[in-house]
This record gives sequence, C-alpha cells and structure tokens, in this order.
Amino acid sequence: MNGNLRVGNLFGIPFFINISWFFVLALTTSISVVVCWPNFQGWGAGRSP
Repeated sequence: MNGNLRVGNLFGIPFFINISWFFVLALTTSISVVVCWPNFQGWGAGRSP
C-alpha cells in the first residue's frame, strides 16, 4: 500500500504511517542534537549552571 506501514487501529479504523516520516524524524532529531548538545548540562544532581 504505497510504502505505508500499518501501526495499529482504533475502533476498527487502521492507522498507517508513511516511510518518509522516519526520514523527517531523523532529520529533525539530528538538527536538534547539533543545536542543543553544546548547551546540555547533564542530568546529574547538584550541578550548578
């Protein structure tokens, strides 16, 4: 079905996701990591800014 993956259904209505959305997710995640990683302080307790 056009490269779509069935991811579930609700009340008998099937839900599909297009493969291209995985590319969009990977692209936005990589941009976010590049932009935010230098400012990331970590999850450790007791760190002050």
